[in-house]
Amino acid sequence: MKAADDRLALEVLPERQRKHSLVPLLHAYDAPVRPLSGAIEKHVADLKLLALL
Repeated sequence: MKAADDRLALEVLPERQRKHSLVPLLHAYDAPVRPLSGAIEKHVADLKLLALL
């Protein structure tokens, strides 16, 4: 969604819904971010600790 689309989407919502909308945060998910060094290994280790792997 572009910024203009975001504003339009928010304008048409009732005030109560507008306050709780996640539409302004959607731009953060436009493109994936590279994982931090070691993040994947930690995730795998955590899953093994929980016996999920």
